[in-house]
Formats: sequence, C-alpha cells, structure tokens
Amino acid sequence: MEVYLHLCSIFKNCNTYNFPNNNFNGLLANFTNPSTCSLDALDLSSNKLKGEIPRSIFELQKLSILLLSSNNLSGIIRTIDFQDRLSNLTTLDLSFNILSIETSNNITLMNNLPKFSTLKLASCNLLKFPNLKNQSRLSTLDLSNNKIEGQIPTWIWEVGNGHLSYLNLSHNLLNGLKEPYNVLNLYVIDLYSNHLSGMIPIPPQTATFFDYSNNRFNLSLPQSLGVNLGYTYFFSVSNNALTGVIPQAM
Repeated sequence: MEVYLHLCSIFKNCNTYNFPNNNFNGLLANFTNPSTCSLDALDLSSNKLKGEIPRSIFELQKLSILLLSSNNLSGIIRTIDFQDRLSNLTTLDLSFNILSIETSNNITLMNNLPKFSTLKLASCNLLKFPNLKNQSRLSTLDLSNNKIEGQIPTWIWEVGNGHLSYLNLSHNLLNGLKEPYNVLNLYVIDLYSNHLSGMIPIPPQTATFFDYSNNRFNLSLPQSLGVNLGYTYFFSVSNNALTGVIPQAM
C-alpha cells in the first residue's frame, strides 16, 4: 500500500531525519508553513518515492542537507527554484531519479544559488554543464550519466577555489578538454565512457583514483604520467586507442 508522506507533520519538531534504504513508495506532500520548519537535514535516498518534489521543500530556510537520490521522483527542476532560497543548503543529491534539470546562463541567477560543498546530479538529463563558476566551496561534484556534449570547460578545474577533490563526469558525450587546463588537488577523476580523444590529461600527484577508460584517447602515454601515481590505487585507460610504449616511471 502506498504511503502519502506528510512531511509537514512528521518533521514539525525535529531537526534531522534519516530514512534511506527502505521501501517507502508514496508521494511527498507539501510542507505547511515551511518558513517556520526547523528541519536542517533530510535523507530519503534509496526508497521508492514517486511524483514531483514538493515546491515547499525549496522554502525550508534552515535545510543544509537534502538527499533524495535513487527514487522514482519525476518532474523538472529549474535553477530559479533555488534563487534566494535554501541559503543554508550545502549538500544536495538528486541523482538517479526520473528528474530533468534545466540550467541557466543568467549570471545574477547563478550567483544567488546556495554555496554547495557537495552537489550530485547524476542521471538528471543534463544537456550542458551547469554554470558553477562561483561555487567557491564545492569539494564533490557528480554530473555522471547525463547527456552533456562538447568539451570540458577550463573553469571546471577551478571550481571550489582549489577545494574540489572529487569529479565524476563519466557516462556523458564529452569529446575533449578545453586548454589550458590545470588539474589541481583532485583525488578522484572519473571520465569513464565518453568520446574523449587526443592526449590523456596528467592527473595531479594527489590523485588516488582516476578512470579514463572507454574513450578515444589515441596518442601515447605521457612519460611524466608515472611520476604522479605515488598515491594512486586505481588507474584505468582500457578501451582506448593508445599507442607507443608504457612509460618506465609507471
């Protein structure tokens, strides 16, 4: 039997609720008087919830963590839904639903987004990179399993003012990297299953995991590549068209 979750009454007097990995399969009702709600963390990930995300969720002024991944939630999420709202939100995960996210190039609008530390939008039908240039606190970014085309922009490496440590762009339609690019302090770089070609980008010395496999890289491995593998526990360039010899430093 489906359960219609009345968030306004369930969470009225609580600050944090974690209900991940269950079989909740109902709709999410709107909050009543969301501006007075004290909820600061809500985790309903890995359930069977369906329908649209209630608009009132975007009016929860104290909310800092919102995890709704791996459900059957549907509808369109627009950048304007976050404008001047959810100012305390630092962690957002909407991955693996049936959602579509529409992004905007409006600089004023993008400047008014919450300052995320973790943003996960995997499988959200993204057609282009969201403008995250002003996200000065971002450390984890997951845009995998979307339909993003073209080249990886240079600004992506500067997101978070050097604090970006996890970047997942796998399973997209990317065909190159704009130059110059400067891979700084990333620990995880996942570019698996795109259409990337040319020379493999050299990872930073901090990298522990990087996956360049299932692309179209077609030159030899850079001789300096092995020098940057001191902390690496996973490295894959399988299913490419690489030539030449494996660098001795590896």
